Amino acid sequence: MKKLILTLTLLITTLITNAQIGVVTLKRKSEYVPMNMWYTIHDKDRENQMYFTSHDEEVANDVLQKVLLDLGIDPEDSQGEDERGDDYWGTDLGNGFYSWIFFGKDKNFYTVTILTEEQ
Repeated sequence: MKKLILTLTLLITTLITNAQIGVVTLKRKSEYVPMNMWYTIHDKDRENQMYFTSHDEEVANDVLQKVLLDLGIDPEDSQGEDERGDDYWGTDLGNGFYSWIFFGKDKNFYTVTILTEEQ
C-alpha cells in the first residue's frame, strides 16, 4: 500500500511539474535569445513585456494566432504597422490594463511581443 501511494504521489507530481509553462528572464545586455519559448528581459525600459522568438515563421505565426485568439482579437483586424514595419494588434483587457501584440519579422527570426500597460 505504501508503494502504491508513493507511486501515485510521484506520478501526480511529475504531471503537475510538466504541465507548467516556464518563462525565462534574461539580463539586460544578454546576447542569448531563447528560441521557441517565452522570455522577458530584466530592464526597466522593458517592464511588462514578454517575447517569443523563433527561426521558424510557421511556429511564430501559430503562437501569434493563439495569443490573439486567447485575447479575443481577430487576427485579420491588425491595427496597422509600427515604425519598424511590424504588424500590431491591441485590446483592452477590461481590468485597467491594455495589451499590445506585435509580430516582428527579421531576416533570421520572427518575434511575438506582448506589451501590457496600465490605462
